[in-house]
Amino acid sequence: SRVATSTSPKTDVFRDGEAVGKALEDVLVPELMKHGRIVENIARAVTTKREIIAPRVDVTLAGRARTFRIAFIPLRHPTADVLVQLEDLTEALVAEERAKAAEHLARLGTMAASVAHEIRNPLAGISGTVQFVAASLPPEDGRVEALNEVKTQIARLGTLVGDLLNFSRPLTVQCQPVDLTVVAHHAVVQATADR
Repeated sequence: SRVATSTSPKTDVFRDGEAVGKALEDVLVPELMKHGRIVENIARAVTTKREIIAPRVDVTLAGRARTFRIAFIPLRHPTADVLVQLEDLTEALVAEERAKAAEHLARLGTMAASVAHEIRNPLAGISGTVQFVAASLPPEDGRVEALNEVKTQIARLGTLVGDLLNFSRPLTVQCQPVDLTVVAHHAVVQATADR
């Protein structure tokens, strides 16, 4: 069959050299011929006189994973019986995966905010009760030390809840001049405190 290709031979789906007048097997790279079942699909398009579509053909070309949609369109034209149209979906699929990841992160942020709010209210109640009980005991009472430890742990949980809420909020960037000496000093203090 005579075949017209719709993609410029300047891409890595074609072998080197001039494509005009050559058999398709001598023009397209073998990986695409095999995985796209090119010969079989061309024959089907010619026989059925209907468009055949391979919606997703995954191949590795020049060491890079690529995805193509290949349409085999029967023609009534003096130069070709079938038009083979290659559409590179690689970048579109990468963008789609990025969008899905962003959507997943957005859902995760919403869930984190919901959990943080659910924890924050009872935590505030527990903290108030512990402070009230500790204040009602004489300072020399041994239970005061235990209650102070409970307050410390409640404050730690409160910080964690605050971090969860901050994670769920969209970032807002405010650009302004800063003194790098102050920033470096703050970083050293933070790194030392975390040890």
